[in-house]
Amino acid sequence: MKTCTTCNVNKELDEFGKHKDMRDGHLNQCKSCRAEYMKNYSSRNAYTISSRHRSYYEKNDERIKTRTRNHWRENAISINEKRRERYNTDEEYRTKVLKQCSDLFDVESTEKKKLPRTI
Repeated sequence: MKTCTTCNVNKELDEFGKHKDMRDGHLNQCKSCRAEYMKNYSSRNAYTISSRHRSYYEKNDERIKTRTRNHWRENAISINEKRRERYNTDEEYRTKVLKQCSDLFDVESTEKKKLPRTI
């Protein structure tokens, strides 16, 4: 048993996240309090988090692209199988994919894209 420092409730150890630096190997906040804290933190600091992610991507864009390409090459068959399975079983997903395809190949939108630019 351990007491959460946020809600002050005694809970089992499996209700606390692991943390190797703590004496008992678990955080002082229970998982539900920690989730609530992280949700609030993310909403309060959305711009900072976004700019940090953007900065990381700008510094490591080639590495990220290479890793993504390699992952796709190595796992293309299983990725496509999972997508196919989801398409065949999930009606909401299928509707979303069909809408994206129809938007992509819409005649009116392609004609608008082909209009010459005016200066």
